[in-house]
This record gives sequence, C-alpha cells and structure tokens, in this order.
Amino acid sequence: DSGGANVPIWRCDFEHGIEIKSGIRANSKRTGQRLQPGEVFRVAEERPGANGVLYLLLEDGRGWVADRKVGLGLLCVRLSGVPRAAPPAVAGPGGAPRRKRQRGVGDPGSSDPVAEARGALDAERADAWDEVHALEERA
Repeated sequence: DSGGANVPIWRCDFEHGIEIKSGIRANSKRTGQRLQPGEVFRVAEERPGANGVLYLLLEDGRGWVADRKVGLGLLCVRLSGVPRAAPPAVAGPGGAPRRKRQRGVGDPGSSDPVAEARGALDAERADAWDEVHALEERA
C-alpha cells in the first residue's frame, strides 16, 4: 500500500470527466477510460507541460490526465500531498543549480492575478480536504 501522507491526492472537477491517455503528448492514445466528475485519485508522478498544464500519472496505472486545458481551465484540483516531481533546476550564479521559483507564489500583497487565483484555490483545497477526511471516516 502506497497510501502515505505525501502521496498527492487529486479530484476530477470537470463536469464531463477527463479522458485518460497513455502518455502526455497531444497524439498519445486514449485508453478508453475516464475519470468521473468528483472522482478522487492518487498521483504517482507530476510532469509540467506547456501553458501551465501539469500532467498527472495516475498511481493505479490507468494512464495520464492533465490538470487543466487551454480554453476550459482547471479540470482537476490537488486535495493534498507533496508534488511527485521536483521543479526544474536552472543555473544560478556561478553555474550552481537552483530551483525555479513560481512567480507570484508566496508574495504577500502581490497584484499578480495568478497568485490571487492560487490563493483562492488553496481555500477550495482546504474545503475539499475536509470532504476527503469525511469520506475516509465513513469508509
């Protein structure tokens, strides 16, 4: 059982569900399976893509989904856990690697709309986490 506290847990928030694919490329084959609206799932790996998309490898082996789609917005939200991939390293002063910082994250009073949206999502995640706890207690 890999049910540790650090395993990222996500929820499908798209009203039509999300198609599961065999890979992260646009031409990756569909598996014929879908995440259902409201379905909570565990993630084995998170891989950043273009346009702010985060690709999620389902821990149960069914395949990959994207957390958002350009033109549709967020498809699923993180409920808990630590991301399963480190942010990309970039060269710092003297060539030493440093971690790329997400712009606007952690900047108090930032006027960055992305940072504001992330703050709103954090509040939603807290509510969703309460839902997860309630579901686990019933199980």
